[in-house]
Amino acid sequence: MDNETEPLQAAGGESEGPTLMPNIEIHRKPIKLSEGDYGHWWTKLGSIDESYGWWPKKKVSFDENGKPVKVTKKIWNTLGGVEGELNGQTSFKGKPTKDPYHNLRGKEVLGVQYTGSDEKSEATIMQEMKQFANGYSGNWRWTFGFGQNCHTFQEEMLENSDLEIVKDKKK
Repeated sequence: MDNETEPLQAAGGESEGPTLMPNIEIHRKPIKLSEGDYGHWWTKLGSIDESYGWWPKKKVSFDENGKPVKVTKKIWNTLGGVEGELNGQTSFKGKPTKDPYHNLRGKEVLGVQYTGSDEKSEATIMQEMKQFANGYSGNWRWTFGFGQNCHTFQEEMLENSDLEIVKDKKK
């Protein structure tokens, strides 16, 4: 059996500690506020060629008619929140199973490990992650790292599947 379908040894079982998930990566594009870029976090599920991230449904710089908004309204949209959406399908050219940055490599690429107490295959964990992503809803809001945004979406998805970030894979 390969790692994708073979049950993983439970964290407290015969194996020594948590199990690395080679086909699950967290990608990060850093914030560059001086350029008006909020950065982004997304998860790639490599063996099934899917990725998931949380986005504002509409660009925070524009109103519902597509007209640019004043800087104060942009700040309010960012800090106060706007409708959110999986993979930025409405305004950022994402697809239901592909984040808009799917084909890009983040400046940081982080590995994850399974820390749960049940035996699960990597394929089962990926299914859990897909179910979590597709059931996620609410606003998008970035308040200096807090709020419901691409980073908190990743953190909640990882926690839901008993995963934790372990290392930077880009080195």
